[in-house]
Amino acid sequence: MAIWNQFGWQGISFLKPEDWEIGKIEGNENKGYVRLDDQYLSRVEIRWQRQAREVSLEKTMDRHLRDLERKAKRRKIDFKVLDKKNYGTKTFQGRYFIWEGDFKAINIMVQCKKCLRIVLVRVLGKRGEDIKERAEKIFNSLRDHMMGSKMFWSVFGFSFTTPPELRLNQHSFLSGHLKFDFSRDMDSFLFERLSTANIILKEKTLSQWARDFCQSKFKSVDIGVSYPREESLEEGVYTIGREHGKIRLLKKRFFKSLFWHCQISNHIFGVIELVKKSQDLYLDNLACGVKCH
Repeated sequence: MAIWNQFGWQGISFLKPEDWEIGKIEGNENKGYVRLDDQYLSRVEIRWQRQAREVSLEKTMDRHLRDLERKAKRRKIDFKVLDKKNYGTKTFQGRYFIWEGDFKAINIMVQCKKCLRIVLVRVLGKRGEDIKERAEKIFNSLRDHMMGSKMFWSVFGFSFTTPPELRLNQHSFLSGHLKFDFSRDMDSFLFERLSTANIILKEKTLSQWARDFCQSKFKSVDIGVSYPREESLEEGVYTIGREHGKIRLLKKRFFKSLFWHCQISNHIFGVIELVKKSQDLYLDNLACGVKCH
């Protein structure tokens, strides 16, 4: 039996098979695209775009289908719509439609009443492949807006939440090292996960490694005191410092990091913040939103 876990990106989340992961990603919270692949095929596509007002999903869906039909005709591909209907769950009402071209696609289109984004989720399969049950499970778990007062993120098994005021600037999905860079005005917040902690910490303590990591990564920061995280079962260490430089504004930013070693998952997790005001430090609240195993 396939294992399913949660996917989360820019306030959009749903259940997916564990081996479906990001093949392509672009855009921001207002407009973007994500594709999830298994080892053979593209399996899910998600597109979203914020609107100025509520729109007719019926008309938007029909325009989308006409555009697909024109593209298929140019490529001399037989395109047909198999089903169109309303579709609703406890969290949304939308339009459900199925089409076949060079592959099969079961789609759901919704518009969030809170942020007015139109979200299109497309579950893909080969022509004639039975993907209906899989699509239903994805659609029934779909959330098109952030959960409660937190934004939920989950890719490659790295799951965490952020306050709604943080905006994602950059991300990096390197083998063994996932990184997310958020901002709030002039403040910066980073979430990191490094794999094979047993190898990384083979010749260094976590405290030594964290200090070296921060010093090499943040050249503009004078790394100060490191001290242990005592209130957690996982081994952890805080490091604090102060940014320096010729730019006057940068002198006001305070640095604090928390790295901890989860032995169950064999990962090192880290949360880092650079903020203008020391009273704005809320690193522990951010760390509490990280799921380490």
